[in-house]
Amino acid sequence: MLLNRHAALVAIWLCAACGTPCAQGRARVVAVLDGDTVVIDDERTIRLASIDAPELHGDIPECGAREARDALAARVLGRIVRLRTSKQTCTDHYGRTVARLMVDGEDIGQTLLSEGLACAWPDLDQAPSNYAQAARLARDRSRGNWHTCAAFCSGQ
Repeated sequence: MLLNRHAALVAIWLCAACGTPCAQGRARVVAVLDGDTVVIDDERTIRLASIDAPELHGDIPECGAREARDALAARVLGRIVRLRTSKQTCTDHYGRTVARLMVDGEDIGQTLLSEGLACAWPDLDQAPSNYAQAARLARDRSRGNWHTCAAFCSGQ
């Protein structure tokens, strides 16, 4: 048993040292907290990488927050997702795992951007170029929150 634990620790260290993603795999989404945050079956909170959706917390949710949460829930709640994380942003300052979520080959972050329900958010991973393109198209076509929320993605 001790040997297995030691081998696992060595494997984790080697994975971090070689620059491969710090955590990948599949998990079931058991809760959707808002438009860019979910909880998976091992009780980890996952923050979607490279996007930012309107906030639900506080007395008054931001414009479009419920729509973003509901769209994310429709795509992932109760489903098995593939997590794609990287060494640079394994966790955020709140301790959440930062990951891209994939369902049946669909990049959920990109879909939320395409629908105008989230903003492209540069992070240490440098958002995929298709994220910025999806956000621009949604803005140019007044999709989702770009149409309904006056201050959506201020500065973008």
